[in-house]
Amino acid sequence: MGFYRDVAKNEAKGLKQYKRRFEKMRISDFMAVSEKKYREVIFNKKYLEKITGTITGSIFVDEQNELVTNREVLKKLSKISYMTEILLDSEGSLSLSRLLKDDGDLGRDKKDGVGMVEALRIILENNVITKNMYMELKQVFEEFYASKGEDNEFIKKLLDNVEKAVKQNNNVVTEEILDKFKSDYKNVLLSNFIRIQKLYRHEKTLNEALTVCKKYERKIKVRWLSGRRINFGKLTYNLYYMVKVVNTYKPVLNLSSNQYDKKLDEIIKSNIENRYDGIRTL
Repeated sequence: MGFYRDVAKNEAKGLKQYKRRFEKMRISDFMAVSEKKYREVIFNKKYLEKITGTITGSIFVDEQNELVTNREVLKKLSKISYMTEILLDSEGSLSLSRLLKDDGDLGRDKKDGVGMVEALRIILENNVITKNMYMELKQVFEEFYASKGEDNEFIKKLLDNVEKAVKQNNNVVTEEILDKFKSDYKNVLLSNFIRIQKLYRHEKTLNEALTVCKKYERKIKVRWLSGRRINFGKLTYNLYYMVKVVNTYKPVLNLSSNQYDKKLDEIIKSNIENRYDGIRTL
């Protein structure tokens, strides 16, 4: 569900003074600090909203639409706002729901996985890769996509549980509710980190296989039937994706799980501080 909506005309009075030229205002559902309710008003450039979704600033107001200026309250609201975008706002750029796949997507992933292994088998038979490379890559693909499927189920249950907890609190989000699910959120990120660490152990083979596939791509496209060419294209694409992911995460892949967990805390804290710095009352 979306956590923000367009500001109604009767709500806009008193808020327009904080809006800059060519900006659009959106207002959140209720969040609470010390049992007092607040809402966040976010500002987007109209012409960039659909392209980037970038927030250019925000303010917080109470139930009477009075501006919140208390710094301690604003710090708590910034934390709630950040974690809410991740766990509750399906339309937010940080939303965990963006990682979710439906049954159709999962079915296609499974079919693609079978196709990639079939492509591996055929290029093995054509002496393009070795038997050892085939066995190694087959295991990598199977483990990688199986773990992504398991994470998908975990994320689905997590988001459902967060939504239920908020509904039970009269649709008001609090820091206490979000804190209950913070460790589950971090576990999702940690699971992804461990999955990429496993890819990292096969970095040499992934790069070698990608180089080989690129080298033989034109020849295979000419000689193979369309179904096999499609499978080969998916194989090449997924090898490229895995190599790219490993390269992106490489600066942290030598960290232990505990070290990465602490790194996540630092990142979350920094992101909340950045959100606080973007409040226009300061």
